[in-house]
Amino acid sequence: MVRYAEDSLFERGVKIANMRQQIDALAEFIVAEIPGEPSQSQGAVFTAMRIMQEQAARIAELEAGIKEHADRLAVVREWCVIPDETEAGINGILDAFNGLVDKENNAS
Repeated sequence: MVRYAEDSLFERGVKIANMRQQIDALAEFIVAEIPGEPSQSQGAVFTAMRIMQEQAARIAELEAGIKEHADRLAVVREWCVIPDETEAGINGILDAFNGLVDKENNAS
């Protein structure tokens, strides 16, 4: 059995081959699973980074929209009497939105 030094050229080659396999798998995933991608002339890693940045911006935009609607709803609640059934439905929707926001925040 041949033993190689820890930082040998062979081990570096194996690590490079493993990284290449992962990058190839990422590229295949992007092409197969992300509609419209690749949309720019980038490698798989930079495409993945761009997609994640776009998704993070979209999540922030949706969170801001949810907050805006919740604030408007709070104003409407002050203006009128809302039946209990409707109030329960509104609270359920707000809880669901807050749960989605919390889930996204915990995932990142």
